[in-house]
Amino acid sequence: MTGAQRTTTLAAGIAALKNLPRVLAGEGYVDAYAIYGPLNLRVDLWAADLDLLPASLRVLVSVFLLGRRVARDELALVFSDQEIDALISLSILLPEGEKLHTGNMVLLPLLGFLVFAQRPGVNPIAYFGEDSAALALHLMPSRGDVCLDLCTGPGIQALVCSGRASRVIAVDVNPLAAAHAELNVVMNGLEDRVEIRTGDLFSAVPGLEFDFISANPPLLPFPPDLPYPFVGHGGADGLDITRRILKGLPAALKPGGVCQIIGTCTGDWDAPGCEAELRELAERNGLRIRMTIPSALPLVRGAHMFDGLAWTCAAAAHLDVEPVRDALEAHLRTLGATHLYLFFLAILRDDRKPGLELTRHYEDHAGFWYISR
Repeated sequence: MTGAQRTTTLAAGIAALKNLPRVLAGEGYVDAYAIYGPLNLRVDLWAADLDLLPASLRVLVSVFLLGRRVARDELALVFSDQEIDALISLSILLPEGEKLHTGNMVLLPLLGFLVFAQRPGVNPIAYFGEDSAALALHLMPSRGDVCLDLCTGPGIQALVCSGRASRVIAVDVNPLAAAHAELNVVMNGLEDRVEIRTGDLFSAVPGLEFDFISANPPLLPFPPDLPYPFVGHGGADGLDITRRILKGLPAALKPGGVCQIIGTCTGDWDAPGCEAELRELAERNGLRIRMTIPSALPLVRGAHMFDGLAWTCAAAAHLDVEPVRDALEAHLRTLGATHLYLFFLAILRDDRKPGLELTRHYEDHAGFWYISR
């Protein structure tokens, strides 16, 4: 293939990519996805209800949500031959014999954007989960802000910020996650407003200051010496990456600027273990931190959250789950931790009123990122 042919092929691929939101919205793809709620990756429900859908929409859900292999003539119900070839040229559609599929990618609609992420699994890199959607629903940059999105993954927070920001820089340490984010920026037509960088937190934006910063860091507590999946491992108490972000805010956040972070930490039923630490950090660095806690989940052997952490580690690292449970139980005992606190942080750089204000909304039967009564 000549250089001119490659350029033509790339242009056709980008045109087909940019047209995907229009095609999928028109076919009802967004409605089929969101009918079960924006915070759930309900593969079981999509699969169970697949036969309820008209033929063209059934094909789209099969290939882009369920990861099934479909025939080219089935895709021709929606796309032209040229569009199919263009999506193949970008490796969005992958040939396998007589069938086409999307490999390890899933296409998710949220808040008016489409996002390619990795299909749900135990060890994703371009991760999208309920915490991704929850933070996206909370974000509130001001009109015209210059924004920074840390730990961007496939870039949903950056896309949401772009709706009000004049400029967004999105950063991820993993090049594969950054590549997914770049794909999503192009698909949503935001190349003039969103820039993707690969790097470790603030090191990717040296010397720059921002009006607004968002972050969905690795946030789950786990023994540091056990191989929990990288995208979720938040260190011993879940706060390793969050601490680094908070400590970098005085240099990266403009006076009066705002940062929003989602996270978890360990504690007992009475309080999160980080309360005193966050208060001291806020007072020392001129930050006003508002911590909103929707849930405090039991984190003891036999509890759903405990067993989920142990199973994920064992499955990802091909370990027997019982020794993982033993190690996690011993680790939590050393921390005096019996609960996992889920929180949202709203941080204002304000030297006049530094400190921590904490609001606990959970009851005995709490939800997860949202209250359930």
